[in-house]
Amino acid sequence: MIETQLTAELYEKRPELKIQRLKNIPLGRLGTPEDVANVALFLASDASSYISAETIPIKGAMATFVTPELIEELSKKIF
Repeated sequence: MIETQLTAELYEKRPELKIQRLKNIPLGRLGTPEDVANVALFLASDASSYISAETIPIKGAMATFVTPELIEELSKKIF
């Protein structure tokens, strides 16, 4: 998960979700908007000139892990 206003509000209400999430992120922290921007900058630079049609996950080495509780909480905020 990327740390945003939405996730900050969610974790403020449900701090146990943040604790659970951090246990599943090998790098030990939530991602930041800057982490996403750095990947975009890399892809826009000449350093990525030999990369094409790839998916680059920005998830702190975390395996995809979404709980029903997280989906429910995010749905309440979005809809």
